[in-house]
Amino acid sequence: MDDETTPRSPIGKDEATATRAYSRRSMIAGAVAAGAGIVATGMIMGSEPALATQGSAVLLGQDNTDATSRTGLFTTDNTWVAQLADPTEGYGVGGQDNSGTSTGIGVSGISSSGTGVYGTSGGNGQHGVSGYNTNTGGGIGVFGSTISGAGVSGETAGDGSPGVGGVDNSTGGGFGVQGSSNTGIGVQGITTADGQAAVSAMDLSEFGGIGLSAASSAGTGVLGTTAGDGQNGVAGEDTSAGGGVGLHGSSTNGTGVHGLTTGNGQSGVAGTDTSPHGGHGLYGTSTHGTGVHGLTTANGQSGVAGVDTSADGGHGAYGNSTKGIGVYAESAKGTALKVNGPVKFSTSGTTEVPAGDSRVTVTLAGVTTASLILATPQADVAGIYVRSAVPGSGSFTINLSKKVTAALAVAWFVIG
Repeated sequence: MDDETTPRSPIGKDEATATRAYSRRSMIAGAVAAGAGIVATGMIMGSEPALATQGSAVLLGQDNTDATSRTGLFTTDNTWVAQLADPTEGYGVGGQDNSGTSTGIGVSGISSSGTGVYGTSGGNGQHGVSGYNTNTGGGIGVFGSTISGAGVSGETAGDGSPGVGGVDNSTGGGFGVQGSSNTGIGVQGITTADGQAAVSAMDLSEFGGIGLSAASSAGTGVLGTTAGDGQNGVAGEDTSAGGGVGLHGSSTNGTGVHGLTTGNGQSGVAGTDTSPHGGHGLYGTSTHGTGVHGLTTANGQSGVAGVDTSADGGHGAYGNSTKGIGVYAESAKGTALKVNGPVKFSTSGTTEVPAGDSRVTVTLAGVTTASLILATPQADVAGIYVRSAVPGSGSFTINLSKKVTAALAVAWFVIG
């Protein structure tokens, strides 16, 4: 044939040699892509299926029917690398990498401006795209990578369904979904819906587990921040019928819960009780130490302060002990107890010495022979004074200097 009818190769000898030296895998990958193109072309053109008997060549530009087994591509050692339209296994296109290296690709899809690989499924509980790793040492079933966007993106239009879902079926326990980052955030969630959670976790175990767990080797396990006035950086809520804990903190050698504020007049840790019959705004308990401990380094301030603002009056601070001291005050160099305002004691009161008598006995639970009794007449009667106040068991007796001609009130105060 002359030069006008025979196309010449636009490449030189060396380039032609390099072209012929393409690897077998590259040629096979092209064949797979060509096969996929055959199927796609027939669908787009809407042509009538072409009847090709088993073993016949695939007809380009047409649908090919009457296949009873797959169309496969194999290497010279009978190792399959690709297959098309397997009516037995249900494969549309299959590819296998036998290179033995970590850089090989079983099936590759490339798009300059669209989707590289796209899969759809109409079966309930099935996958549009599925990946499976059979390495016993652990690998990745589906991997996504991007230069500047999302490595893997999931989207759903089903209410209550996840955009991306992960399931762990390991016997020893693993991760349904894991995120990792070398310099940024391992997992980030975003929501624009009011009242919804950017990241949500739920525990459905039979005997109770953890809805959300976070751990840090040298930093903060869980950090929450908010820019909304009156909102919470971290919030916990208990909706159990028998009552549980809204927010729980635990530490082996440090502080279970730590609160910090830089706002004037604000609280590092605050508790509020809104129960209808009254509960505890802030509650502390200890097995061997102090239930609630307060400390301040500011002059004139309080380590622990209690304020009552009730309409009918309550307790600013309350202390109670079954067998010990309800409230204990101690100061090495200052005042252990200072009271501004009237003081009332359950171990104080008044009694009356009857006319014609010089003594009176007062019954008071808790008085012992070791109690201290202070007594003072409430009127100035010449020659009358308290000669003695003698404690007994459950009572004490006040003795005057002589008999009174009229009833005389005497105030008393019991210590111990």
